[in-house]
Amino acid sequence: MSSSQHRTLLVVDDEPRICKLVARLLEKSFDSVHTATSQSEAERILGEERVTHLICDYNLGDNTPLGTELISEWRGRFPSIVLAVLFTASAAFQVKILPGVDKVFFKTRDIPEMIALFSERE
Repeated sequence: MSSSQHRTLLVVDDEPRICKLVARLLEKSFDSVHTATSQSEAERILGEERVTHLICDYNLGDNTPLGTELISEWRGRFPSIVLAVLFTASAAFQVKILPGVDKVFFKTRDIPEMIALFSERE
């Protein structure tokens, strides 16, 4: 992706305060930033916007597929996504990574690294 292309970030987390925090930290690196607190809300945004970057929580709550499954599915359905990462509080050994997940960041320790990755203009 060249630096002249429109960059759109979608942050998906069932905790609204996490969505707002991540969006605020990265808003200057993107042309537009969207947040979703559910799978259905995320899929609505993905269908309406040309999302290029995705941050998805590992556990979005009961009766919802894990973030790794959602990322893998969404990368297949929405080819505009050039970078998709999992954001998790789960222990590394518990997270099964599926195709389409570019990187895993842990909420308690990896926020600066995640910000650095998403702040880079490709």
